[in-house]
Amino acid sequence: MGINSQEASALIVVTQHYDTLQSMGENVNSNLIMLPNAPSSASDMLSDMTASFAASQHIGDIKHTKK
Repeated sequence: MGINSQEASALIVVTQHYDTLQSMGENVNSNLIMLPNAPSSASDMLSDMTASFAASQHIGDIKHTKK
């Protein structure tokens, strides 16, 4: 029993997604930001980015004080 072309394409996309996430995790200096593609998520994305930047700044402050 085989799969059709839509299922094969979906499998490739999912595989590429997980390969990208793995590559990001392996590189501590990665600056890739993955953004959602739905227009309705713009306000959530802004909130998430603000929280991420605040957390990143906090981590940087902690690392700086430990040196």
